Amino acid sequence: MARRYLELSLEDRQQLADLGARLHVDADQIVLSVAAALADAEELADVLPPGDLTVQLRPALVAYLTSLKDDQLETYLERISARIRERAESGVPLEGMVVAVMAFEATVARLIRNHYPNDASLDAVRSAFLKFNHIVLTRAATAYLAGKEETIFAQQKAMLALSTPVVEIWDGILALPLVGTIDTSRAKQVTQSLLRTIQETQAHVVILDISGVPLVDTKVANHLIKTIRAARLLGARGIVVGISPEIAGTLITLDITFEGIETYFSLRQGLEAALRQRGLSVIPKGDQR
Repeated sequence: MARRYLELSLEDRQQLADLGARLHVDADQIVLSVAAALADAEELADVLPPGDLTVQLRPALVAYLTSLKDDQLETYLERISARIRERAESGVPLEGMVVAVMAFEATVARLIRNHYPNDASLDAVRSAFLKFNHIVLTRAATAYLAGKEETIFAQQKAMLALSTPVVEIWDGILALPLVGTIDTSRAKQVTQSLLRTIQETQAHVVILDISGVPLVDTKVANHLIKTIRAARLLGARGIVVGISPEIAGTLITLDITFEGIETYFSLRQGLEAALRQRGLSVIPKGDQR
């Protein structure tokens, strides 16, 4: 029956506990060797923190050796995963972290031979150490990707918010200029943002400007209709502007109608209609009496 390579056996844990206890005497040597390797690594040239690297590395190394000695491997893996995730979100490259783990692995692998002159013990300890180090590397990579995904998700959310600005252009009148492609995710963001603003401002009219939307198909039209219906439930009347002759032709071809929804060619026409509903009008300066 096949065994998982990235899974420590009881014997592996025992070997690692013994290794951690023995390597404590080599802590200074390990720190110096790893620090020298990291300082010489091109992948880390722009990301190493200022100051004495040996001082910065020592607490992490001692924590690692202690986790081996006390058989607290899961606790260590959780701690390192959280730290890697934070660094991923701050922009530290993955290859730099891989280089750091490999530098540590190379240093310890050389020292193991000094502590285990017996060949049988040497092979068993080295195998357990390499396995655990690969587990650390795998966890680090997984945590890094999770951190990057979280950062990307946050950036996408921010971009969606920026791409759906709801502006109160007059008392009781909101405008929502839409630019770019409208997919299901963005349509949901548009609706949520609009409804939240309607509730906050108690708006009576909502103008959706689609002049910046390159394609209006059945799916986009349905999204717009649902958004306006949702606004209507909160007491706001919906107006769609920016329907170009090309979009109008497409809608006719697709047999799509905005039944019960006011539509206008330009934002100006839509705003005039919204002002009329509010009992207001714009009078040119020369026509004022």
